[in-house]
Amino acid sequence: MTPLVSMPVERECWTIDEMADQLGTTRAALATLRSRGGGPPYIKIGNTIAYPVVAFRVWALKQTGLGGQQ
Repeated sequence: MTPLVSMPVERECWTIDEMADQLGTTRAALATLRSRGGGPPYIKIGNTIAYPVVAFRVWALKQTGLGGQQ
C-alpha cells in the first residue's frame, strides 16, 4: 500500500536549516544522519543539500507506522 500525501506543498525542497526546524534538531545532527543513513531522504546538487518535501512527508509517515508497508 502506497501512502497518500495530500497536503499542499509550498516549495519542492527544504534547506538544511528548514529541515532541522521541522525535526527540532540541529544541522550537525542532520549531517550525522546523512553520513550514517536512516535520516530523511535528501538530494545533493553540487555542494548543496536539499530535502524534497514530499519525500520527507512519506518518510515521516513510515517512521510513525502510518505509512503502510515498509
